[in-house]
Amino acid sequence: MNNLNLDEYVTTNQFNNMCLKERVDVVNEMLEYYDVKTISNCLGIDVGFLFWLFNYRLEGNKFVEKK
Repeated sequence: MNNLNLDEYVTTNQFNNMCLKERVDVVNEMLEYYDVKTISNCLGIDVGFLFWLFNYRLEGNKFVEKK
């Protein structure tokens, strides 16, 4: 697995200023190429826990809203 370069998707500052839905979309795009641990390490947060707090779950290789 390659090292994640967040700037290929969005800058860290832009990511921090996004709403939750936009963050989920960006992370889902990253999940096509990288695992959750790699993404979490790059962002400096546990994205799985963050999205769980806001009622999302990892289904397959994508975060989706729990119903």
